[in-house]
Amino acid sequence: MDAAPAKSTPAAKVTLTDAVARKIEQNVTGDTRVGSQGEAGLPGLAEIKVTDGVVKEIHQTVQVILVADDAEDWPSYLARQVKRPLETRYLFVACGREIRAYDPRAIGGSPPPARTYRLPPAMGSTRSVRLARVGDRIHLLAGARLGVALFGLERAEAQLFPFPSATRHGANSMAILGEWLYAAHSDLGLLRWPLTGGEATPFAPDLVGAGCRAVQVADGDDLLVCARNTVWRLHPQRPAVEPQNYPAPAGETIVGAVPHIEHLFGLTLSGRLLRWDRAIPGATARVIRDLGAKAYDLSPTPPGQSFRLVPSLLGNSVCVIRPRPPLTCTHYQAPPGLTLSVARAAPDLVAALDKDYTRLCLWNANQPEEPRAVLPLHPPAKPAVADLSLLSG
Repeated sequence: MDAAPAKSTPAAKVTLTDAVARKIEQNVTGDTRVGSQGEAGLPGLAEIKVTDGVVKEIHQTVQVILVADDAEDWPSYLARQVKRPLETRYLFVACGREIRAYDPRAIGGSPPPARTYRLPPAMGSTRSVRLARVGDRIHLLAGARLGVALFGLERAEAQLFPFPSATRHGANSMAILGEWLYAAHSDLGLLRWPLTGGEATPFAPDLVGAGCRAVQVADGDDLLVCARNTVWRLHPQRPAVEPQNYPAPAGETIVGAVPHIEHLFGLTLSGRLLRWDRAIPGATARVIRDLGAKAYDLSPTPPGQSFRLVPSLLGNSVCVIRPRPPLTCTHYQAPPGLTLSVARAAPDLVAALDKDYTRLCLWNANQPEEPRAVLPLHPPAKPAVADLSLLSG
């Protein structure tokens, strides 16, 4: 569906004629699997493929109606038209020297992981986990103390990208853009490697030692990097374009940032939710909510529902935020006595790790009152800094 005009109409609601909707259903291949059950790969990872002719007919018959900034996007609307609701297929948990993939549909009691991705001892313990698309495949990125490991979802062998030197920190966050793998490191700054292999080099020398906490792809061809009290927008594929900076209020440290249409949202270590106007780089962010808790990072919900922010906070609930005024929060309550840390959310569920990284809590997205499951992690994720990612589709 790459041909769909999502980028040119990011705030558009699209209405399809019944004839086109039926033709989409007739041309969808609904169960194109990546790998197979057991050691050969993860079960049930499906893709939707529509013929070029149907895509052209969609373009000829759509009616575009501009609506509010939290409108449903094009891929989400098409997913509903072909009656394929988005659901979380796997939860990836960084545990010690491995990444464990759990199927949320099978969680109840203490199920084993659907698959385990093990890092070699030379990489040290895991610190972060991310998902990235390379071509038509989704890959798993495991950030470790001594480098980054890249796994295909259907294979357990890792391609290794070691750091140029050992430090007490590890890879806080990773992203793939073009032919390069990027990693944010507190001491080494923003590093990158060719995907084909090779040595790491600093991409932005000014960020070395700047406390880089997060890196992500923005708008398809740029990078957002959180370093101390500033979010940087970098342009690796357009080197002639100057970087833009979005500063936080004095004394704040930014742990995560999320772009959305004309705004950029950020979260500080002290738990303050920030907002910038993306068209005005250099302007100090406005604090739109003090969440009153230590924060770890900030993530968005994936496409498939109205835009929401998911701060990872130290507390007894997960707060899923609708940032469009009036700002509202939905709180997913932890079991009594449990303190949560890293959190993620998808259209169908919310997930969080406890602060000791010994349990994984899951809520149905429409039932915030109590978790539907609490999964013990055996062995627990310590001594690593644990992390969590969701794969929806």
